[in-house]
This record gives sequence, C-alpha cells and structure tokens, in this order.
Amino acid sequence: MGKQKANRRIDNPRRSPGRTGMAREVAAVTLVAAALVLGIALVTFSSLDGALVAHGVPPASNLAGPVGHRAAAILYRWLGFAALVLPFALGGFALSLFRGEPKRLTLFGSAAWLTLTASVSTLAQLFLAGRSQASFSAGGAVGRFFAARAEGLFSTVGAAILVGALSVVALIVATDLKVVRAAAAALRAVRATGEFLSGHLAEAVRRHRQAVAELRAEEAAERARLAEEEALSDSAVIEAVEAEAQVEGRAMAGAMLREQSARAALLDGDPAWVQGLEPGAEEGEEEATPRRRRREPEEARPRIVVAEPEPAEAAEAPAPPAPSAKPEIVLSPAMLDRPAGRRKKARDIPAFAFMQSGDVFKLPPTSLLDKHEAVQKDLDEQGLQKTAEIIVATLRQHAVEGSIRHIRPGPVVTLYEFVPVAGVKLARIENLDKELTMALSATRIRIIAPIPGKGVVGIEVPNRDRAMVHLREMMESEAFAHAHGLLPLALGKNIEGLPWCVDLQRMPHLLIAGTTGAGKSVGLNTMILSLLYRQTPDQVRLIMVDPKMTELTVYEDLPHLLLPVVTDPQKAARALQWTVDEMERRTQVLADTGSKDLKSYNAKVD
Repeated sequence: MGKQKANRRIDNPRRSPGRTGMAREVAAVTLVAAALVLGIALVTFSSLDGALVAHGVPPASNLAGPVGHRAAAILYRWLGFAALVLPFALGGFALSLFRGEPKRLTLFGSAAWLTLTASVSTLAQLFLAGRSQASFSAGGAVGRFFAARAEGLFSTVGAAILVGALSVVALIVATDLKVVRAAAAALRAVRATGEFLSGHLAEAVRRHRQAVAELRAEEAAERARLAEEEALSDSAVIEAVEAEAQVEGRAMAGAMLREQSARAALLDGDPAWVQGLEPGAEEGEEEATPRRRRREPEEARPRIVVAEPEPAEAAEAPAPPAPSAKPEIVLSPAMLDRPAGRRKKARDIPAFAFMQSGDVFKLPPTSLLDKHEAVQKDLDEQGLQKTAEIIVATLRQHAVEGSIRHIRPGPVVTLYEFVPVAGVKLARIENLDKELTMALSATRIRIIAPIPGKGVVGIEVPNRDRAMVHLREMMESEAFAHAHGLLPLALGKNIEGLPWCVDLQRMPHLLIAGTTGAGKSVGLNTMILSLLYRQTPDQVRLIMVDPKMTELTVYEDLPHLLLPVVTDPQKAARALQWTVDEMERRTQVLADTGSKDLKSYNAKVD
C-alpha cells in the first residue's frame, strides 16, 4: 500500500506538465475564437438591427447573430470606438499562450490593457466627438467621463498629448513593444514606399517622353508623305474641260496615291499582325513571288478621264389586264423584252489592269463578262392553263372553292393568283402545299397567303424549263446602275423577271447557308463582283478567308484586298480578331463624334 501511494506521488508531477500544456493550447484556441467572434460582431454592427432583434428576428447586418449584436451594442455604448481594442487584447493574450508564456494574467498586465482601452476611448471622444456619424458616442460613456475631466484640467490640446502618451506607455507595458524597433520598422516602410513610387513615376515619365518623341516622328513622316503625294498629284495629267472636273480628278489622283502607299506599307509588314499572314511568313517556306498584274500600254503619268453620265430612260408601266373567263396570263416587261438570237461562238477577251503604278483605278467594264443572248421561247399557254385547272381541282377536292384570276410567268417560277370564295380560311389553303406538290408533280411549291397588297393567295410553281440569269445582264441593268446605298448587290431576278438589287449596309450580319449545289458559291461570287463593279479600292477593302483554297484564290490579284487570301485557319483567326478590334475602334470613333452611321460621320468630316 505504501509503495502504491509513493508511486502515485511520483507520477503526478510527471503528468502535470502535459496537462498544463494541453490546457494552455485549449485556452489559446478559445481566446482566438472569442476574439474573432467579437471582432466580427463589432465590425458588422448596425443600430438598425435593434428592432429586428427585439422582435426575435435575426439581425440583417451583424454576422455574429443576436448575441453578437447585443454584445457590440453594450461595448459601443460604454467604450465607443475603443471597443475595437478588446479583440486585439484577446488575440495578444492567445499569442502569448501559444508562445509558452505563463498563462496567468497578472494584475500589472490587466491594468495596462484597461488603461489602453480607456485612453483610446478618451482620444476618440476628444477628436471624433462632433465628427462621427455613428449611432453611438465616439468615446462611449467612459470616454465622455475622462475627456470632460481632462479638458477641464489641461484643455483639449494638453489633454490629447497627455492621454496619447499614456496610451503609448500602456501599449508598451501590455504588449512588450520596443519603441525603437517599431520606429525603425515604420521608417523602413516609409522609405520603401517612397522608392517604389519614385521608381514608377520615373518609368512613367520615361514612357511619356518616348511616346511623345515617336508621335512627333510620325507626324513629321506624315507631313513629308503628304507633301510628296501632293507634288505627284499636281504632276498628273487630267483630261477634263471643266474646272470642277479637273479639281475632282486631281483629288482622286491624290487619293489613289495614298492608297498605293498604304498598300505598299502593308505588304512590307506593317501592321505587325499581317506579317504572319504573308505567304513567306512560315519558316522553311520559299520567298513568295510578287503579285502578277496585267498592264495596258499607257503613258507613265496617271490619266483621268471624266465622262458625262447618260440619262436613264423611264420604263413605261403595263396597262391593267381586262377581266376574262379564263385566267389571264400577265407578262412582266422583263419577260416581254427578252431578245432573240444565238450566243456567239468566239469573242475577244479584253485586257483590264486593276491597278497600275501611278495610275488611277478605273472601274472594270462589263465587256469582261460573258455575253449571253437569250433565245425567245414561245409561251406555253395551254400548259399554264392546264396547271391552273389542276390547282383549282385539287383545292376543290379538299373543300376549298375559288378560281384563279391571273397567271404571272417568270424566268424560274410562275405565280398563280387564286381567289377563294367568302368564308374559306387561309390556313386551310396553306396546309395543302404537299397535296398541290404531288398533284402538280413538282419538286416543291410555295403558298403566299395572302399576297401583300392584294386580296388573293399566291401559289408559286417552279417552271419545267428554267431561264438562266446571267451576271452581265444584271450589271448592265438600270436597277443596278441607279441602285441606292453604299454597297449595292445584284442578287438576281424576282419572280417577274425584274432585276433585284439590295444594299449590303442594311444587312451587316449576312449569313449564306444551303445544301450542296444550292448556289452558295454563285451567290458569293455575285456579291463580290457587285462590289468590284461599283467601288474603288479606296472605298472598300476586303479580307477573304478560304480554307478550302478553291473558292477565292481567283481574287488574289485584286487591289481591294487588305492582305492576300488567307488559307491557314490560325492566320484566319488572327485576321478576324484584327477585324473585330478595328470594328470596335470605329464604333468608338462614331460614338465620340456623335455619328449614327458611316454616312453621317463622313458628312461631318467633309
């Protein structure tokens, strides 16, 4: 028994250090948690949460909940902003426990923390009493009490100095702060901040000077280039009689010279993103040969020929058709004016120079295109009447009564104007498109119910013998010659055989899609040629991307190209990214100048 008691007395001193160390860590963690919760409660405190907490509703602002709100309200009421010292005091005591210092809280240390809190409360009351926008007093009840006593004895300035010195002494005693080390650290921080700011300021000044020097060099080069172009344009030979025509021709010569110089700079590698898009940019590739350009034997100096515009003849409108028992066949002027003849077996291919050094760009003539003379075919009136009878009979089988009033033949489709009897719903006619397609043995038909501006239903049936629409005929038409807009496109003919032109500016997000053989390539080439026949290189620039390397390579020598035809997908991405950036830049320019579109911007600039 005696040995066992002795053993117990010996084991207890060995276990006490372990229990003491564990208790110290537990106390330190508890103090850290209390400091965090108290700090969050004080920082997120709002007096508006008092009404919610009084009715049992969780506070909207305080992240510590109702308990945190009540604790923060009490501390702010008594200590004011000095309550924020308490979380730091708890954190400092927890840090001392983690370091292994004795966990007892001495009377001297406690007095130091209390003195620091009261001093901060007094200072807050002295400096922020009339300036704070908080719902509580800046120094709380404690700050108001000590500030009133200190101001009565030492005035505001003397009280602030003495209370500030007292707070520093309390901080030194409570945290064992070394004043010399703290001052040295603050001095090093100020010095590092000054060096950092001075270094960045010197770098900014250097970059500004470099940018100003580059800008002045560019302005000098631009002035020299403009002087040279003006001298060259003055030496150009202008073949015009009127003074206005000579001035216009000389201005055009100067514009074309500027365009040529810009294109030469582009091919030399400026801007930088074009370098990777040139044919010889890849490593190991052979140097690309210069573009071949067809030239005409002309003089060395540029020649500008100003021609007078020819007056356009107005087309006479056809007389309205007379009513008859059978459907009347109405032919449009385009179908009536189709010339008869045969296609020539051979023709002379004219030469045309898109761009010559020192010459002004000339729009290409229509003689470059193939000329096709359509052969007049007799109109199959019996076939049209039979098709109309089949349409009426098919609709009658499905309880749709009515008659066909007019038949309008076109080059590709024929329009039948069907007049239903009163009481027939148009939706019933639209749902019979498949039945009419099968009855007419057609590929497909289109039902327009109703035709805008007319009280009839249109039924478009494809012709068995379709007429060919040729590009030269479209380019020489009056509709394309007098088309309005900046970028007119000759798309083809409508169902009545009349040329149809649109403005690309009105459809900036055009997307062409279709099945194989639907005519996507034909339509795209038609649009490109429409631009080439109406716009000069100084008015329109093109970026062509052709990954298949089969569709757009024929346009390699065009002066309208901003860069050679792109066939590499990676280079295409870079070119399109530049296009997007340029579009955003121009949009910003329009916004800065208050312009709605390019036309209004050019009017302001001019």
